[in-house]
Amino acid sequence: MITADADASVTATFDTASLTVVKAGDGTGTVTSTPVGIDCGVDCAESYLPGTSVTLNAAPAANSVFTGWSGACTGTGSCVLPMTTDATVTATFDTAGLTVTRSGLGAGTVTSTPTGIDCGVDCFEAFLPGTVVTLTAVASAGGAFTGWSGACTGTAPCVLTMDGDASVVATFLPAGVNGKIVYECALDVCVVNDDGTGLVNLTNSPLVYDIDPVWSPDGTRIAFASSRTDVPGNADGNIEIFVMDADGTNAAQQTFTTVPPGGFVNSYGPSWNPTGTEIVFEGWRTSFPQIVKIAVDGDGTETTLTDPGDSASKFAPDWSPDGSRILFTWSLGQQDIYVMNADGSGQTNLTPDTIGSDQRGAVWSPDGTRFAFTDTRFWSTPDFNTEIFVRSADGTGEAQVTDHPSIDEEPTWSPDGTEIAFSSARAGSYSIWSMPAPPAEGSVEAMAEAEATQITSGSADHTPNWFGEATVPTRVHADGEQGWYRFGDGDQQSGRG
Repeated sequence: MITADADASVTATFDTASLTVVKAGDGTGTVTSTPVGIDCGVDCAESYLPGTSVTLNAAPAANSVFTGWSGACTGTGSCVLPMTTDATVTATFDTAGLTVTRSGLGAGTVTSTPTGIDCGVDCFEAFLPGTVVTLTAVASAGGAFTGWSGACTGTAPCVLTMDGDASVVATFLPAGVNGKIVYECALDVCVVNDDGTGLVNLTNSPLVYDIDPVWSPDGTRIAFASSRTDVPGNADGNIEIFVMDADGTNAAQQTFTTVPPGGFVNSYGPSWNPTGTEIVFEGWRTSFPQIVKIAVDGDGTETTLTDPGDSASKFAPDWSPDGSRILFTWSLGQQDIYVMNADGSGQTNLTPDTIGSDQRGAVWSPDGTRFAFTDTRFWSTPDFNTEIFVRSADGTGEAQVTDHPSIDEEPTWSPDGTEIAFSSARAGSYSIWSMPAPPAEGSVEAMAEAEATQITSGSADHTPNWFGEATVPTRVHADGEQGWYRFGDGDQQSGRG
């Protein structure tokens, strides 16, 4: 009450307490309040009388999870606020988004269990975090599924625990490219079906070297080494790494070197990483070759992965199917198979037990559990031959694949891991042959060589590389047994050509 015996001024103050809800995260959901007012989704702000007790509840949508409050509340339970002042609360909803991309020149579909992905049509799905999702790829008629990249590798169904967002690429090969072997044919690059039909010379360049061809992971391109001078970057005729389309067109130079006076600078033996974005190769940049890495279609910037200061030669790299490791040959008086991490660290000798003989040119099996290689332990009078062997990925165990008085070398696995193709002089000149791979669990003791099949009949066929799906059946002996020799840890004999 005011007695108006003089001028006076009065201010009346009316207060409310404003509550604002913010939603965060890549999931979806709603936040509602008691008493009513907040319905966020639609209405995310409301004013209440000071002192009102407001309870907020979060409800995630399907395939989302509410992960908690921040701001004026914390935790994952109901948010209870005595509205004494303005307040802001953030509700976070998360999901695990799975994106599938199809690549390659072929067609096919990818489906998921639980349902959600049907790519073709639907190539994205949000799953509850923690959901185990299995992706299955099916190629179109006549084509082939050649493998996963991204969050999965290999060709088996892709199994993912959805702890967060993930992306997977499925690569499909078109009909007509299955079961192809690319190889060096008298210093050209040739391709042939694995049954020996359909031979095509892709380079047909008699005046230059085109050697060491290898398929890209999706089968659309071939990397190789070449001394060709019909490109602006190789006027001096160095042997450089090139990449061309699978039909032999659009050759693109990848390494760019210049021979110093009296020097020797060449590049051999490329091998792709599983995503087709990088290549490792044997780089002669000093007196001894090293394993060098470049980006595909990059500016030629090189990263040397091995140490040129130890005077050992390193060559014949092969990148593992999962991209984590690289096999290579280490040579200093004796050759051994080494493995290292993809960044060059962790270099380990996998064949230290073979004193007196050389092991070289190792290649991973398609599942990355084994490797095949060339061995010189029988390099002695009268045969002077080499043979193909297989070991487990850690260097343990050993199965002999070939047993012939001629040179057998340069193995490559069929894409399904059931066969090994190789270069051999057993027909009088070097051509490409294949025979069954040893069983994964080991080998049969002291049996004759498994049946070999001649694929090519050239005079100088080398460095085969197999792609697609194997079409050569697994062969067996008349008694139903496949044959290999098994060797223990005894002393063995000798040398690289």
